[in-house]
Amino acid sequence: MKIKLLVIILLTCTSTWAQQVWQSHLFETFKWNQNKQEYLKVDTKWEKSKFVIHREYIILETKPEVFSKIWWVFYDDATLGDCYITEGDTHKICVDYESDKVYIFGNWLDNRYHMCGVLSKISKVE
Repeated sequence: MKIKLLVIILLTCTSTWAQQVWQSHLFETFKWNQNKQEYLKVDTKWEKSKFVIHREYIILETKPEVFSKIWWVFYDDATLGDCYITEGDTHKICVDYESDKVYIFGNWLDNRYHMCGVLSKISKVE
């Protein structure tokens, strides 16, 4: 009886701490336009991409069934939800829970990110 109870407790704890896998269905690319002082859309692709969000890292599917674990730290930016700066300060990733979008900023130059990728049409992976 004690063993059954221990197994039930372990299974409950494991499922409680399990990470949720998400999948986006749309990926849009934007490039900073210096003249217009705004990001302009460069490309739109209907493609599925899975990811896992954790407070210390994000796991992104870079190619079908190929994943990269990217370490990050929280960066307070109230405009786009919860934002993080990646290890090495190469990217800023913002998770906007209200609009169900993930923004990935890169190519830092002249105090601005010049590229932005947006994952949207997000759903849970069962």
